[in-house]
Amino acid sequence: TPRKTYIDLWETITSGKVWTGEFINKRKNKEKYIEKEIISPIRNNEGKIVNYIAIKEDITKQKETQQELKSAKKQAEELSATKDKFFSIIAHDLKNPFNTILGFSDLLLSSHTNIDDKKRELYIKSVYESAKNAYTLLENLLLWARSQRGTIQFNPEQILLKTLFQDIINLHQKTAMKKEISLNYFLTDDINVKADKNMLTSILNNLITNALKFTNIKGKVNLSAVLSENDIKITIEDNGVGMDEETKNKIFDLSTNQSTEGTAGEMGTGLGLVLCKEFVEKHNGKIWIESELGKGSRFIFTLPVE
Repeated sequence: TPRKTYIDLWETITSGKVWTGEFINKRKNKEKYIEKEIISPIRNNEGKIVNYIAIKEDITKQKETQQELKSAKKQAEELSATKDKFFSIIAHDLKNPFNTILGFSDLLLSSHTNIDDKKRELYIKSVYESAKNAYTLLENLLLWARSQRGTIQFNPEQILLKTLFQDIINLHQKTAMKKEISLNYFLTDDINVKADKNMLTSILNNLITNALKFTNIKGKVNLSAVLSENDIKITIEDNGVGMDEETKNKIFDLSTNQSTEGTAGEMGTGLGLVLCKEFVEKHNGKIWIESELGKGSRFIFTLPVE
């Protein structure tokens, strides 16, 4: 019990008033409990305080119930906000690529004989990019939904990071070339990590996609890993647009995360980054951001070493 409580108690009852408050006490078995007390001064015929009377009540269960209700309310509010964001993604972010697909498909069907080869190729590329974006979003939505239900299997295995990094870089090289971005990986050693391959691949794919999205033309994105005694630290670094403190603080929170266009108008939902956090924590790792507006970002996560 704070010292301030005892001071307030004494000042109140010695001034002739009734004091009501709470104490943290110990039972004979040294178990702590919360006690509510009402202490009232007793006066003699002359009005002088001669004693005090106290009414005590063990309110430990009541406090525990209040805390449980508070936690349940907070959880319900978080679930409601997450549900709203989920439907927002389906209604808005998933609708956009299909609008593009339908629009350009209709043009190709109705006017294909009047369109020159250059314009036809542009339309086909737009359909392809929109379909790819819709597929990526659907993939993340399904992964996230399975994660929320706890139905994603966690199967750690020994993975050679060099091989995985090469595969990831090769997968994203075409996207990087479109923006003339230098995309490379660096490893100090041949590092092996015990991790779920599907989850680790999803983490790296989402972080590389995010870095490319927010890096300007002719920028740089680097993927690296360093082995220490306790963990493996993996970093995805870019020299893109960066972010302010407010954005950093809410970037892994689906309920507050907002869709933001990339440097070339790329769309996204932020869902991939939420998945990254969940998958890193599934490995008992940590993920954080170091970033400065206008100077780029570093997404760093750790995986424990067995």
